[in-house]
Amino acid sequence: MKIFSLPLNPKLDQNQFNVYMTFLKEHKEFIYDVYFTCRIAPFEQDAMGDVFLNSSDDLLENALIIQDVLGIPISATFNNIYVRPSQKNLDLWIKNFIPLYERGIRSCTLPHSHWVATGQIQKKFPDLYIKNTILREINTAADMSKQVESGFNYINIDRDLMRDRDTLEKIKKVKTKFNIKVALLANEGCIGSCPMMEEHYHFNCTRTNGPQYFTDVISRVSCPKWEIKDPSSPLKTANVPPWKEDWDELLQYIDVFKMHGRESITQLWSSMSIIHNYSENKEILYNDFNEYLNETNLIGNAIKVWRKTIKNCKFDCWDCNKCEELYNLKSDLISTKDEIFITDTICTIFQD
Repeated sequence: MKIFSLPLNPKLDQNQFNVYMTFLKEHKEFIYDVYFTCRIAPFEQDAMGDVFLNSSDDLLENALIIQDVLGIPISATFNNIYVRPSQKNLDLWIKNFIPLYERGIRSCTLPHSHWVATGQIQKKFPDLYIKNTILREINTAADMSKQVESGFNYINIDRDLMRDRDTLEKIKKVKTKFNIKVALLANEGCIGSCPMMEEHYHFNCTRTNGPQYFTDVISRVSCPKWEIKDPSSPLKTANVPPWKEDWDELLQYIDVFKMHGRESITQLWSSMSIIHNYSENKEILYNDFNEYLNETNLIGNAIKVWRKTIKNCKFDCWDCNKCEELYNLKSDLISTKDEIFITDTICTIFQD
């Protein structure tokens, strides 16, 4: 059951890489592939916006070790939609990708439909498995079908669709019709329907010097602000909830969960923990959300109603406010005697 695409973090030291390799070996039956940052011209920066201590060659060597030793496919990631989609850049990328293909790279993420639609890449690299980038925000079945028609073999749909069963049903039809793989980013932690995301990626993709987005003062109006001003924000993140049952339900519509952690080692360990817990068939796959629930008293039947409601809420927070209402009702409990009354009130809110 290979359902997880796990990143290779470029900042791992040798000991951390050894731990990572051991994990992959023990859980390879669940790993669809390992994707890694690949920076060859014209892709000299990407959505991570990071500068590596190790060279790109070192990262490539580590990726090849994973594929050669463990037999887990590796996937080169070129994740910058702000690289000009010109014929000149396409020719340059093909030229620079030839050595990687010759060394065994058979999967990659590319950002430009124009490039794939020319057929040049498929002609030069006939065995290459081409993924689209999540940065293109595939939000509808029509969006997805056009990507398939362009020539992509594997589609990363927009993370917000985890709360849109209506669209997922249509996505499933496209998947079945074209016999194509569909992936969903599962645990990046971004607010659903984030108004700053495109500019966040733009900031990082075009970075040449200075800080990354979240270490630049401009980010003060986004996540750092929302997390302080809106204590209900963890209820609005585009993360798959921690219950394994919810992950299994999404597998009715998609094939692969893309896990986060390419720029954060801490986040990588978290993704690995989720995969381990899934492999152990644990009911809860990660604990930080449960800690939030306990700290804010968001427990019991109310959270069950919330889980059911968000499956198709589409992150229409502007017209809903149910997460805020849930937080306000539950977090202010001062005794348990009113539990039944408040739970009934919450259920009424979510059913309205």
